[in-house]
Amino acid sequence: MAFQLRNVYAAVGLRHLGRLVTGAAAIIRDDIRDMLMDQQQLSDPETVGSVKQAAIPLKPSTIARKTRKGSKFPSTPRVDTGRMMEGVRAVNISAFKAEVSEQLSDRIAIAGFQHFGTAAIPARPFIGVSLDALTQIEGLVDREQTVMNAEF
Repeated sequence: MAFQLRNVYAAVGLRHLGRLVTGAAAIIRDDIRDMLMDQQQLSDPETVGSVKQAAIPLKPSTIARKTRKGSKFPSTPRVDTGRMMEGVRAVNISAFKAEVSEQLSDRIAIAGFQHFGTAAIPARPFIGVSLDALTQIEGLVDREQTVMNAEF
């Protein structure tokens, strides 16, 4: 009987783990997209739980160029057409593994230029796990634990 209960508990736990992985990836994806639109960047992209701060603003000449081009977002750093933001996707690799990455091949280099900077573009890091996303993930873990416990 104890062996059967362990198997049931393990199966339930794995189902919840899969939901946590998928949910956490979606939270990170949405947080990255929000950072792009809200003109924010990570203070330390190498640190999980990095604080968001205002992104370095665009130069007036860049805003003027984007306006002339007809950009919907002329003063928003890192956003011109919105394609790079739309390409940030959460992809399930397996039942317990997901990744958040730029999925549009023509935008991968642009995302890197924006995140790390170039000689002409200041770094405006946005790829990582912010404190906001980490807090949401912790809430997701708590909710899943509550649901899992209720199943027993």
